[in-house]
Amino acid sequence: MKRLMIICAVCLMALCAMAQTIDAIKVTQGGTTDWYPFGKSGQIEVTIYEQGNPAVTGGKTYDLTKGNVETAFGTDPLPPIKEAAKNELKKKQDDADDRMNKEQTGYDQIEEVQQAKQQGKQKVMSAADAAKIYIDHATNESTIQKEKENGLNAMEKETLNTLAGIQAAIAGYKEGMKNNINDIATNAKNTINALGVYCTVQDQAINEIDNAVATAEASINNATSEDDVKKAKNDAQTNINTQLATVQDYYNKLQDAKQAANVDVDKAAADAEVAINKAAEGYGNIETVQHVVVTYQTQLKSVKDKAKSSINEETNLDGVGQKKENTIQQIKKDIQNKAEKEIQAAIQEFSALQQNAINDVEQGAATAKEKINGLGVDESAKSEAKAMIDNIAHTAEQTINAATSKDAIDNAKTEAIAEIYNVVQNLKDMWISVRENMTVGTYGTLCWKYDLTAIDGAELYSVAGIENDRIIMEEVLANETEAGAGYVIRATAKSLRVKNGDQYTDTPLDAAECNGLQGTFEDIVDGVAGTTGNILEGNYIIYNNEWRLCGGHIGLHANYAYLVMKDVPGTVEAPTPGRKHLAVPLPKETPTELESVDGSQCTMHNGKFLRNGQLIIVKDNKMYNAQGIEL
Repeated sequence: MKRLMIICAVCLMALCAMAQTIDAIKVTQGGTTDWYPFGKSGQIEVTIYEQGNPAVTGGKTYDLTKGNVETAFGTDPLPPIKEAAKNELKKKQDDADDRMNKEQTGYDQIEEVQQAKQQGKQKVMSAADAAKIYIDHATNESTIQKEKENGLNAMEKETLNTLAGIQAAIAGYKEGMKNNINDIATNAKNTINALGVYCTVQDQAINEIDNAVATAEASINNATSEDDVKKAKNDAQTNINTQLATVQDYYNKLQDAKQAANVDVDKAAADAEVAINKAAEGYGNIETVQHVVVTYQTQLKSVKDKAKSSINEETNLDGVGQKKENTIQQIKKDIQNKAEKEIQAAIQEFSALQQNAINDVEQGAATAKEKINGLGVDESAKSEAKAMIDNIAHTAEQTINAATSKDAIDNAKTEAIAEIYNVVQNLKDMWISVRENMTVGTYGTLCWKYDLTAIDGAELYSVAGIENDRIIMEEVLANETEAGAGYVIRATAKSLRVKNGDQYTDTPLDAAECNGLQGTFEDIVDGVAGTTGNILEGNYIIYNNEWRLCGGHIGLHANYAYLVMKDVPGTVEAPTPGRKHLAVPLPKETPTELESVDGSQCTMHNGKFLRNGQLIIVKDNKMYNAQGIEL
């Protein structure tokens, strides 16, 4: 209940204007009523208080000219109008509550919606309460109506604001749910992308997730309740999780396939390495075989590592299997099979190199022995040299069979052949005795199967030609000799020794090639053995330091020479500077009485022959010198 209290008495200006006089005003304060004398007044200004509350701003002016104070305060005609106005405010408030409740229908469990509604209801109620206060304080009907309209408008404004707030809260809730779905989708897609599976699987899953998000957003936008929103969100999350699980399962299978593929590739590589090593077994230290093994083992590791890297990077389940099979085929076909073939070829090639080298050494040994057979050295020296060659060849064969590289084979072969050559060369470098018991200053002839590198005990001469009825001969140096050529010798010592060169011939040169001087490698005894006649007859030999014409039945020892006069050039070329020259008169045309000259115990018809330049007479099967002393 409201109480009235007079705090400001009569406004003096107003009093001057009023005609009616008021004696006193009855005012109730607390539980007592007092009369206050007032003098003459037409109006009074009072302030309305609510008990226990501050004063309402502004005062109300009451016209007292129409009655006394009791009439003015006790019989006010506006209360029914005020009550009607307040009822409209209450109805408006109830309508606002209904509209708010309707607006939040289906979303009443959302905190933001409830908060927006409660705040709105409070604001509507506050607007209504304020309007009621103003209505209560209104002093006329127009003011009452105005305050009512102001209150209704304020309540409508707050109602609309609240409805908008509820809608915004619902929209925010929906947007939050959509954001939540998008976050779930983004995380799922990030996880899928991070798994790095085959693009088709990945793209399909992401497309399905995008479709699930789009469907959920559309459903949420059209949702009329929180349950609809939650269902749309849950359905989307289920679809997203299904796609993620599908990709995760594909990824797990992919990882298992990769691991299995790597195991298979490792096994294939290990098997290939075993096969390669087995193919090279027993030959692994051979350089060429080792090269093949190392090359293909390096290649094997490279192929294996690259394949495993490629498999690990593969995103397609089928691609893993294909790469594994391709790698295993490559290891088997391009590495293992090729390595085995190349190892076998390397072994065969190396074995062939060994055998060829051994054959070369054996051939070199055989050739060396043949050369030794032709050397004019003692048989004991020949036998010793051949034994050395056999030992060299045997050692070389062992070295070659133990060799591990082509260079080692070549070196062993080269060294063996060089050693064999040295044996022959050393034998050839030996002084070989050609003549013994020579008389210094006497002449003879020589035909040797080898060219010479040195001569000791005689000078060598070739026939240069005929000049002024003389046979001209020119000195020949030992290292200028030719194998098989005939030469005139002039003794400078009792023994003649020579060193053989590399040239060798089984057949003496033709007489025409030696200016008529023809040599022989075999004894000429009473003509050529097994034939009739005598090849020396009509030709010339040296006897008693002069050329003598030969008659029939003349013999000549092996490695001597005779002169075919018709082949001697009729002129002489300019002599070589610094060389010695001999001039021998043309021989007599009467054949020598001796039937054997320079021969070794060659039989004569009259029992005479020369042996090493000494006349020997044979009589009654006994030999005598020229002085008749029996030998």
